[in-house]
Amino acid sequence: MSDTTAHTSDPSTQPSKRPPGRNLHLGRLTSDAVALYIGDVPEPVILNVAREAILGRYSPNNPIQPALDLTRYDAYKRGVSRLHATLHRTDTNDFMVSDRASGNGTYLNGRRLEPFKAARLASGDRIRLAQLELEIYFGPEEIAAGSEAQAPSTSSAAEVPPTPAEPASPPDTVPVGALKPPVTEAPKSAPTHFQGAVKLDPQHVFSQMGLLDERVLQQLTAMKDANVGLVLKIEAQTASGFDAATIRWLAALCEELKFSNATFDNEKQG
Repeated sequence: MSDTTAHTSDPSTQPSKRPPGRNLHLGRLTSDAVALYIGDVPEPVILNVAREAILGRYSPNNPIQPALDLTRYDAYKRGVSRLHATLHRTDTNDFMVSDRASGNGTYLNGRRLEPFKAARLASGDRIRLAQLELEIYFGPEEIAAGSEAQAPSTSSAAEVPPTPAEPASPPDTVPVGALKPPVTEAPKSAPTHFQGAVKLDPQHVFSQMGLLDERVLQQLTAMKDANVGLVLKIEAQTASGFDAATIRWLAALCEELKFSNATFDNEKQG
């Protein structure tokens, strides 16, 4: 992960000491859990991060949903995208955060993150999703401190405090300081066909597919008479060649998944 990791070593961007009252999570965290204090809400959200957890807004038609739905925190009005940012937990139990190419950006201690470039987190860091402020706490010191703090009588690993909810069906776009142009009839000479190709990273295919759905597919399918199709093309090349067992296994799997075309050949790819 070294080629996709950013470090915030600038002292001016480092978090300050825990503000008064930011201690309600003490004694409630496991090694794979974080506490998120959102805006001015005093009660933290305790979120388990088994491997990664997406932060954003729930959308009923989206096949990928965030692990933490921030709708109730005025997320739409504050410019939070449906799939805005991702919290990651590494094999060494470090926590990272990355922006998912959100429309209005993800900031760590005031510094804007590059899309899909993970930055290491420290307990007490400030994360801003567009205009929604969060503080994150985690680590052994937070667990150990629980013995010195008065822990609540009941707790849950996925607690979300009650706060005012957003409207049931907020618009799908996230405008911040931007006005939508008026809807007009398309001219008779307007193009009627769109076709695009994009190369996906096999290591991040689900994240990228979620982004494509949020930014492209939902825009197209929302059109009045659009007929939208999606074809996934997979290409793989190996210098040593595919062995017979692999060919049989892939051929059977492609038949089961109803691939329209699946072939093996010796053509060299440029």
